[in-house]
Amino acid sequence: MQTRDLVGKLKEFLVFTISRSGGLLFIYASILQFIWAVLILINPVALLVTPLLGLTQLVGVNHISVASILFISNGLAFYFLVIKRLTSSHFFLLIPQQCILLLSAFGSLQAVILGHYADGVSRPSIFILADQLPNILIALLYTVAVLGWFNTQRNGI
Repeated sequence: MQTRDLVGKLKEFLVFTISRSGGLLFIYASILQFIWAVLILINPVALLVTPLLGLTQLVGVNHISVASILFISNGLAFYFLVIKRLTSSHFFLLIPQQCILLLSAFGSLQAVILGHYADGVSRPSIFILADQLPNILIALLYTVAVLGWFNTQRNGI
């Protein structure tokens, strides 16, 4: 078997597996962002966590605004999960949560590149990468799950 065929088969397997288990990724992302929003409302210092760096750079450090965005994105994603008859146009309900996860991943990557967390604590980049890898991976896996789900809906698979 050629390398290209092997890579193609691996890609098909990953897309199929992730898109089929996408509901779990959507639930995980919703729980994560809901907890972030609650923690921000309890104590605005939670805005300083590295995964929220990208979002706070985009909308500012107003804790009410950031928590509201997280709650709204969760509400849309939750609505997606409870709709009985999904159509391919419903995938737009996941886009806000997707954007927040990507911003989170970019904030984590920024910390890795700069060698310090959002709150200024310096650490070796490899340490930060190991610590922030779940934020980066969830954004990538969520993207694959959304695209896989959309492709499944569109093609009737």
